[in-house]
Amino acid sequence: AALSLSSFFIDDVRRRKKELASALKNPNAETDEAVFAELPQFGFLKTGLGNGSWNFDTKNGQIAVAMAEGVLITVSIGDFAGENSRSTGKLNYYVMINAAVDHEFLTEPKRPAGLADDESEENRVFRRTVDDWSKANKEAQRLARELNALHGDWFYLISEEVIANLRPEIPLPQLTVSAAIKPNDKGPDSGETNSTTDDQSEDKTADVQDDK
Repeated sequence: AALSLSSFFIDDVRRRKKELASALKNPNAETDEAVFAELPQFGFLKTGLGNGSWNFDTKNGQIAVAMAEGVLITVSIGDFAGENSRSTGKLNYYVMINAAVDHEFLTEPKRPAGLADDESEENRVFRRTVDDWSKANKEAQRLARELNALHGDWFYLISEEVIANLRPEIPLPQLTVSAAIKPNDKGPDSGETNSTTDDQSEDKTADVQDDK
């Protein structure tokens, strides 16, 4: 995929609850709202469903990445997640990644006024345009599902330094390390969280990067 997580320098990961991960991988309007109850503890709030993907309000903003294939990737920055494990004195933030079809880019063709649905050359050109759009839209849907399946299991822990480079125009709030969640903590009281060791976290990060 076009978005390379290696550029984010992921410091660690936290596994989501199974039900939440499933809902993020397979957006559905019939999903029980209770599934999303843990998100505010990480700095995220589900606001709705659109373009085949969930929409969120976030504690520290979002970054949109448009792919040439017609997919819009949203990088959502949540709450503090503790001190960076590299002992830099910097803090990590929880980050979510989700994808949706970019309908502003893949706009469905509209039949021109006065164009009859017949065998004229003009109508054949319009039909080919619609067929091309349909194929591109299906491919974008497939890619968005693939990306959501890849990222659906994880909250990523990313350093404030990396986030500042991604969006330098918006200063991040300051927090003393003593008030932050320590790296070995499980994070906010969100039920099951990942007890991944440092080695396992590095392995998972490598796996995510390799998939790219």
